[in-house]
Amino acid sequence: MKEKFELWKYPEELASEREEVYKRAESKVGNTPLYEIEKIEIPNNNHIFAKEEYLNPTGSNFDRIYPYLFKEAEKKGYIIPGVTPVIEATTGNAGASFAWVARELGFNDVTVIIHEDAPKSRTEQIKSYGAKVLFSPKGQYTKGYVELLEKVLKEDKEKKGGKIGENLKRLYAVTKILQEARLPSD
Repeated sequence: MKEKFELWKYPEELASEREEVYKRAESKVGNTPLYEIEKIEIPNNNHIFAKEEYLNPTGSNFDRIYPYLFKEAEKKGYIIPGVTPVIEATTGNAGASFAWVARELGFNDVTVIIHEDAPKSRTEQIKSYGAKVLFSPKGQYTKGYVELLEKVLKEDKEKKGGKIGENLKRLYAVTKILQEARLPSD
């Protein structure tokens, strides 16, 4: 797998203005309190810690990963804010984080696919960040939203043509296309 990863060629770093945009978004995430759970007896001298990730902008730990995924895609020339439409499929939390990060970074054509029976509060949260919401069928969860994502991407490719990175107006799915999002950790 490492050989495949090494095939990727990274362009130069982003322009300093874009780096600043990423720094501003990243500065709003993390720095959440970490507590050691001490009132529970834990065998073998182990420790349990809890982190208050709900204090992140969307209330999710996913707020931590999306700036990185967007930045890598932008560095590779796959996406340009204000030009490239972006899409994500989710059961909820990741979609809210995706929509928030996309807005923070200047992407204005943002779509999130979520299952039709997702909590209304989650879809409203996603919409509050400026994203459009497409619904996959009730009760199908991952199967339904992945199938809908595949269909939407295929239709977009047929309509707009070109390869990812060549036609920057093609719909881009950050976690589906970006290799780093799918590499196993060693």
